[in-house]
Amino acid sequence: EKEAGSAEEMPYIAGVFLNRLERGMPLQADPTVAYALGKRLPELSREAGDFQVDSPYNTYRYGGLPPGPIANPGQKALLAVLNPVRQDERGRPYLYFFHAQGRLYLNVDFAGHLRDLACSRSASPPPGRRTRTGAEAKRRVRTRRTTVMAAAYPRRKFSNPAS
Repeated sequence: EKEAGSAEEMPYIAGVFLNRLERGMPLQADPTVAYALGKRLPELSREAGDFQVDSPYNTYRYGGLPPGPIANPGQKALLAVLNPVRQDERGRPYLYFFHAQGRLYLNVDFAGHLRDLACSRSASPPPGRRTRTGAEAKRRVRTRRTTVMAAAYPRRKFSNPAS
């Protein structure tokens, strides 16, 4: 729930986490680090070594789920876990995601993840990038630092109607 910018993103993020757990990949969830340090997400800093903190809640350092909850999930988050979106339209599992410029980027492999990160930082979208419309495009503007998860597969981008 804390990773999502909107309720519509939750099933996709739940799918990424379930796929990663199934494959034995670390979750690499920023909210677990924030919880371990008692910080808010925007206060986390790689330069300060926050992601290296030795805590069983740090899912960058320790595999699987944290030893206990980091928050009380809402109904929408619980429903997202029960009805996750785990694959792209070609049946490939989502393994990586991040937020940038009010959008959720999903990838099935690490190369695509890195490519999208680079494109989002340069502010020029990659050629052929598909933008979601309709209900999926009704997302609130969310500006927070890029959340880097793990590896990438063909990606999906959710466009912010205010962009």
